[in-house]
Amino acid sequence: MKRIIRKFSLLILAVSLFTVSYSQNPSTIILESQLTDIDGEIVQNAALKTSLTIINSAGEQCFEREEFTTTNNQGIFQLSLQDFAPLFINNFESGPVVIQLTIVSNDNGKWLEEDEFEVKYLLKSEIFDGFMEYSITRMEGQKLNYEYQSDIWMFTDIYYFAYIKTMFLLSFNDDITDPESLLLAAKSMFDKPEAVEADEAIESPAPPPSRGIKGGYAVGGYNKTDDDSEGDGGDDDN
Repeated sequence: MKRIIRKFSLLILAVSLFTVSYSQNPSTIILESQLTDIDGEIVQNAALKTSLTIINSAGEQCFEREEFTTTNNQGIFQLSLQDFAPLFINNFESGPVVIQLTIVSNDNGKWLEEDEFEVKYLLKSEIFDGFMEYSITRMEGQKLNYEYQSDIWMFTDIYYFAYIKTMFLLSFNDDITDPESLLLAAKSMFDKPEAVEADEAIESPAPPPSRGIKGGYAVGGYNKTDDDSEGDGGDDDN
């Protein structure tokens, strides 16, 4: 009887360890961003130099890459990441992963008033009801919306009064490990996020974290001018 109980206990422990370590690190990340100028106009066909840096949960730099790219006629560009070092080092009590994107205009475009534009995101993991949950928060405090299916996570960044709105696709699925497959899978699984009016978004609170498909829009942002701040009141929601 004791032997049976011990074997059962070992089985429970093994299952528990598998649950904790399962899908701990993504194999592929796609970052898709849409650029707008200070007036909210889409920046079409603009040449850019992008710099992407990732700091893992132990506070060590695990990825860095510079890339020249061009926005399309919708102001969108994509970056895909593979073969990077693990992002989450410890299963428990690990710090957030920092994703830092820096953009420099490569064609002397007037849309970017500063020399460069930088945005940071915090990617976090935690165990929730026995499953690994992930969240991404913009450094200004906005928690991104997400949808989840088949170990693929899509995070959408609806952030007003800023140059950039970003979608992240993360694959923890061992069968979907290249960017093309990830994009095709996401297209079939998720509704592509659509732009909404700012007033409509403010009425919709961010959803609480739980496993499954979620909707609604998270709200956050900063106003780039004093006049905008007085008129829109975007900072009051943070």
